[in-house]
Amino acid sequence: MAEMIRLPLNCLIVAGWFWLASLGGKGRRYVWTRRSYSFQGVIPHGGVAEAFQWKTLSVIEYIPSKQDFPSLRNFLILFQGRYRVWRLRVEEVGRFDTRQEALRFAKGERNAGRDR
Repeated sequence: MAEMIRLPLNCLIVAGWFWLASLGGKGRRYVWTRRSYSFQGVIPHGGVAEAFQWKTLSVIEYIPSKQDFPSLRNFLILFQGRYRVWRLRVEEVGRFDTRQEALRFAKGERNAGRDR
């Protein structure tokens, strides 16, 4: 069977597609960005997160193969990648008045000044 032709994409394009596909649905998708790990933070990386199940978030990223760089399959901005999915279980949620309280809570510190 012939191999399917895949267009080179990037993580931000794929995140945008996932987000646009969710507009008519009941769920809420969150688009996020972070700095790249592999390129000392110079290249932006993005993905989507969605609550598919109760208290569970699924994070979907489109990532390149490091072994293919540089090549026609991966030329940094556009690449033929793979989907990485993280399933995260929500343990606790809090609301805070200050950034410092929110960061303390995120780091797992006790008595972060939570507003219940």
